[in-house]
Amino acid sequence: MLALKTFQRLDRVIQLHEEGVLVGSWDTVLGGLERAYEWMVETMDTHRIDTGGNPPIWAWSGTLRLIDAYLLFDETHELSTGYAVITFNASSDLVLLGGYTTFATFSTQP
Repeated sequence: MLALKTFQRLDRVIQLHEEGVLVGSWDTVLGGLERAYEWMVETMDTHRIDTGGNPPIWAWSGTLRLIDAYLLFDETHELSTGYAVITFNASSDLVLLGGYTTFATFSTQP
């Protein structure tokens, strides 16, 4: 098991409390990043991690800092609209460790 943390909008936190599960949603993927998230789903499938076709949820294993949250959001996802950090344990066979740099590089390719 890996201890992980994720930043999520408050409506997603409410969803987690009501449904008992939090699954990635294409509705929350920022415009222009769809192909990069499709690549992530394909990569996870290659590693036999079943996402059910849903985009993954970003999570961190280390210490989170406010700057980490700030770098993730733009005007559309303004932090003042309400976000929370969710801490959870994930089975290591459901986690694909990586870095944002690869995703960012891929997301800027045509």
